[in-house]
Amino acid sequence: MVSTLPKRKKRDGKPAHRRPERTGIPVQVYLDPKLFEQLEAFIDAERAKSKFNSAGPTKTEVCSIAIQEFLHAQGYWPTDTGLGDEE
Repeated sequence: MVSTLPKRKKRDGKPAHRRPERTGIPVQVYLDPKLFEQLEAFIDAERAKSKFNSAGPTKTEVCSIAIQEFLHAQGYWPTDTGLGDEE
C-alpha cells in the first residue's frame, strides 16, 4: 500500500530523518525492571569495549542472539528448513 501522506519536513525545510526499514516480525515483551537494567548494563559494557564502533549491539541484536542460543540449547535452532543459518 502506497502512503498518500505528505513527507514530514524538519523546521529548516529538509526532509525529516526516516527510520530504516526493518525486516522480521516484531515481538513485544514485558521484562522485570531488574532484568531490563541488566540488559542495559550489558549493552553499555559492550559499547564501552568497542573502541572503533561506539554503537555496539542493539537491544534487538542482543535479544535475537539470546533467543537463538536458547532455542539451540533446546534443539530447535537452526531449523531443518535452513532458515537462520546465516551465521
